[in-house]
Amino acid sequence: MQGFAQTDFSDPAVALVSAMVLAAGMTAYALRSNNRAREAVDPLNGFFSPDRFEAEIEATERRVSPFKPRGAVLRGQIDHLSQVRTLWGPETRANAVKQVAQVMRAGVRKTDMVVQTEGPEGDGSFVILAHGASEEEASGIAKRLLKTIGRTKVPGMGDGMRLSASFGVAARRLGESEDDWRKRADMALAAARASGEDQIMTASEWEEVMMLPAPDPIARCEGGDDAAAA
Repeated sequence: MQGFAQTDFSDPAVALVSAMVLAAGMTAYALRSNNRAREAVDPLNGFFSPDRFEAEIEATERRVSPFKPRGAVLRGQIDHLSQVRTLWGPETRANAVKQVAQVMRAGVRKTDMVVQTEGPEGDGSFVILAHGASEEEASGIAKRLLKTIGRTKVPGMGDGMRLSASFGVAARRLGESEDDWRKRADMALAAARASGEDQIMTASEWEEVMMLPAPDPIARCEGGDDAAAA
């Protein structure tokens, strides 16, 4: 059986051709990678596509060491967006969402991903995947975003009004399913919104509150009787 012919790289002509072929292959690979990256990002708003985001969510369990943070999800929602619908009008409301979107894109780390989603009040909802971030680190990201959002001016909003948003933060636990991870972030956001505007609630804080014992009804009654007697 004949062996494979060996290429004589000592020949300058052969070496040049080989280098050109290698360079062409690397260029083609880079172009394909760039095309895939562009397809993963919505060209209209700069957000990652939902499909790419889902793939990144799934990859968090495989990518990191069991001894390092697995990443965190930040669920964000512009406050009072439905209440101001009649005050602002559709154009001002759209501008508000656009301004917050710009803050989100500019305020996260290079490794983080932002997706715009449909929330309880429409299109003013966002999800951020903070790769390798702990709950504390993700809360720090949310705080920075809230400060910037509070300073953001929206044409047509009025001098006495300001933008605000609320965040729910959940870091992924070891062995936790994607659904449970998302649910904890959603519940944290609901708790943050119930606390008022410009709020951040972490899943661990919400879970601590939920684990507190309920007030003793007898003690409440006795307290009410004492107050009535006084």
